[in-house]
Amino acid sequence: MVTGPLGGERSLPSDRRGQLLLIGALVIALVVVVLAMVVNTVLFTENAGTERVSAEVNGVDAFSFEAGKATRSVLLRVNHEAHDRSVDQLNENVTESIAGYNEVLGRSHAMSGTAYVNVSYNTTFHNGTRLVQPSDGNFTSPHTAPGTNWPVISPSNETDVGWFLLNVNLRNTTADHAWINTSGSSEGLNFRMNRSDGGDGNNLSLAVYNSSTNLDSVNCTSTGGRILLDLYEGTGSSENCSFTGIGEYLDPKYDISLEGGDNVAGKYSIVTDSTWNASFTSFDRCRATSTVPLCRSPVVWNGSVDLTYQSATAQYAQQRNVTVYGEET
Repeated sequence: MVTGPLGGERSLPSDRRGQLLLIGALVIALVVVVLAMVVNTVLFTENAGTERVSAEVNGVDAFSFEAGKATRSVLLRVNHEAHDRSVDQLNENVTESIAGYNEVLGRSHAMSGTAYVNVSYNTTFHNGTRLVQPSDGNFTSPHTAPGTNWPVISPSNETDVGWFLLNVNLRNTTADHAWINTSGSSEGLNFRMNRSDGGDGNNLSLAVYNSSTNLDSVNCTSTGGRILLDLYEGTGSSENCSFTGIGEYLDPKYDISLEGGDNVAGKYSIVTDSTWNASFTSFDRCRATSTVPLCRSPVVWNGSVDLTYQSATAQYAQQRNVTVYGEET
């Protein structure tokens, strides 16, 4: 006797049950694929968004850093491009030069179409004083005759120095020694120089001493009869003309004196952080009609610029302080 299905229901043929199982498996697989696509899309979108934000942050940081460096270079160039001007004229030149830099910077960003940027000069925090001998001559005192041994920056006026550049005219430099003596807060450096080969050579012989030791002895070769010496950085314009510099070896404040100033000739420039209106009044102001060998001129020691960066996803504004001498911006 054959018994039928329980409850009197008829069972599905085996081939139909297989089809239903197959369809169910396909539906489940399709759901898994769809869910995976959705999750991956969300993750991709989140990652892409994070990468865009990160790129914007990097772009802002790069803009701020590069604008600070470029502004420092602009201020340095403007400080040294002229000497016979007032503080107001200097600040006007600075503002115009920063505006010129901003125009070039804006064009470069506009071409890439990524962001709007703007750099404008805000203010000068401190005007330092530049002592400059703008015409060729011996390094003698402008006050006394002959004045070959004299203080350029006396101990009573000691100050921070951020620039000390000599442009030596070797043809009018002798075989006898000239000394530039610089004292820092706890140590000193003495730079001894003379023309090589008994006063007929093509080199400037330079030796650097501290209180007890000869630190360096170098020969600096002239080009067209001239040699550039950066006493602050300790570098010269020719190969193998590197030596211990003021900025590397000494801590401020400084005083500077000359011995045998009639044995060396050329031009020189010293930038100090002494306040312009109150410092070195013993030296005349530099003027277009001035005939004094050494005079004083204002410089921007430090100031500030306003920075703006705008894009579709980022807005940034900052007042950035810029120190021209003595430290990095």
